[in-house]
Amino acid sequence: MSVYIDTELMEHIPSFMTKFTHTTITKPLQHPVYKIAVLVYIIYFIFSPNVFAQTVQAPDELQVQQILEEEKETEIDPRVEKIEAYYKTHNLPLAAYAQEFVDAADTYGIDWRLLPAIGFIESTGGKFACKTATYSPFGWGSCKINFDSYEHAIEVTAMNLGGHNPRTAHYYKDKTLKEKLYAYNSVIPTYRQKILREMEKIEG
Repeated sequence: MSVYIDTELMEHIPSFMTKFTHTTITKPLQHPVYKIAVLVYIIYFIFSPNVFAQTVQAPDELQVQQILEEEKETEIDPRVEKIEAYYKTHNLPLAAYAQEFVDAADTYGIDWRLLPAIGFIESTGGKFACKTATYSPFGWGSCKINFDSYEHAIEVTAMNLGGHNPRTAHYYKDKTLKEKLYAYNSVIPTYRQKILREMEKIEG
């Protein structure tokens, strides 16, 4: 019995074996060349990049969504960057709370620039926070209300400015920006103009 080695198979066999391409081999199962050829083909098949490529599956819709969400989380909100830049220009403490300002504004429906501007006018960005109250950079409650942290102060003040506190809602709920500012400080005639000017600086 004799057999010819497949020439397509021989394309994947080392060059030193190509001389056997058209060689007639008797007793193929026992012939060493045949055994080597089969072994080489098996090794090629196992480690072929094409074989591995076939086992790789494209990510499903859920995986793609998770990747997009992770990328979105790593993106920096331009509003956060502007607040940070605004406070860092003067090296002020509230620069570290830019994200909290934006989160609170989104939660309670107020202009994201409003509270940072108030913080600058009332305490120079936390540099001269109220001495008669803890963590009070906004002068809320005439510096008579203590807060647990600056995050807490941002949260509570934003909630009130957004009209979500039943006790103060009649001052701030469904009010225009100028009306909110008038309710916040009606003693100083130029207060609104000062806040609006700082809001423009933050935006710019």
